[in-house]
Amino acid sequence: MRWTVIDDAVPAATCGALVDFYRRNIETYGWKNKVGFWSFRLINSHDLPDGSDSKVTLNAIGRLVVDSIAREWGEDASIQASQVVSWPEGTRQDAHLDRFFPNTRFAAILYLNDDYAGGQTFLEIPQRIERVDPATGRLLIFEGAGILHGVEEIVNGERYTNALWLG
Repeated sequence: MRWTVIDDAVPAATCGALVDFYRRNIETYGWKNKVGFWSFRLINSHDLPDGSDSKVTLNAIGRLVVDSIAREWGEDASIQASQVVSWPEGTRQDAHLDRFFPNTRFAAILYLNDDYAGGQTFLEIPQRIERVDPATGRLLIFEGAGILHGVEEIVNGERYTNALWLG
């Protein structure tokens, strides 16, 4: 069960720009999801115009994740999906495995802000639970298809992340 945390993987200014982009554009790029919990809470990078600043930034973050997997674990990976996600106060996510696509192996979470309470990511590693505290620019990469994981309740404020799935 592999996982790693990279602090300051992305500059705070870049993270803040993605949060600002989300706030300005959720009405344009958000959508009603078949799972109501996710409706108008995420922006898919594939919906953004090619060459737009935010799409270029999200693609660069994706390359960083792919390169980190190759460096840390010696494996090739490719981005399947990348989303900017809002987690309002009171939201949480129970333990689950990522099966975004049939061949999903890895997941990554880039914390875009840390001005909220709660919202730790938990990983259910055999015989223990690891909690990753949010920090702006912190990148968590893990075997999302093999490690049960979730998000603790956001008790104050709003959490923003860039979530990625890789095959």
